[in-house]
Amino acid sequence: DVAVAIRVLQAEGAIARALVVDLDVHHGNGTAAIFADEPDVFTFSMHQEANYPAVKPPSDLDVGLEDGTDDESYLALLAEHLPEIVERHRPDLACYLAGADPYVHDQLGGLALTLGGLAQRDAFVLTTLVDGGVPVAVSLAGGYAVNVAETVEIHCGTVRSARAAGCAGLTTNPQPTLEPRTLRQTRGPAPATGMPSRTATVARDRSAIAPPQRRLLVP
Repeated sequence: DVAVAIRVLQAEGAIARALVVDLDVHHGNGTAAIFADEPDVFTFSMHQEANYPAVKPPSDLDVGLEDGTDDESYLALLAEHLPEIVERHRPDLACYLAGADPYVHDQLGGLALTLGGLAQRDAFVLTTLVDGGVPVAVSLAGGYAVNVAETVEIHCGTVRSARAAGCAGLTTNPQPTLEPRTLRQTRGPAPATGMPSRTATVARDRSAIAPPQRRLLVP
């Protein structure tokens, strides 16, 4: 979905360069493969190395984390790399995949971030991007905590961090609710397959120069 969104925006001329910040516990293999050797899109994945997928196509920057990586180590690495990426790549848009699964009690992860650590992560990412003048689109990703309420809290914390960072479109004012009649009027006929039809035009701009690919395994 992130890759399609980026390519549609490029095709429409809305952006030329994009940054993908993937902080799910799992490697961002999809965007890494799709944007391989694409200088206009920088892919950054910070993930648990010993987790899915077994074969990880290289991102522009991969930071593979050891099992049990805690708040302090995680945040230090994020602070080391993200500002430099933003400064060097100068994206027109950043897509932030805010995974809830680096959480210490996640059933499919093996990192050890706390609720507070994840809140600090979100605040740092969003503040870095907004203060750097980079528009950001946030996707809530992952999250399989034993206590579902904790996953919900992590995702809600991401939204709170985005609002605190000054992301446009987030407000404390309630949004208007459409009346049922309006909903019926705006809803088109259901596709025969039950699934929406999606098309996208892909455009590629190879005029920019990207930094060399790097892969890190952090002890």
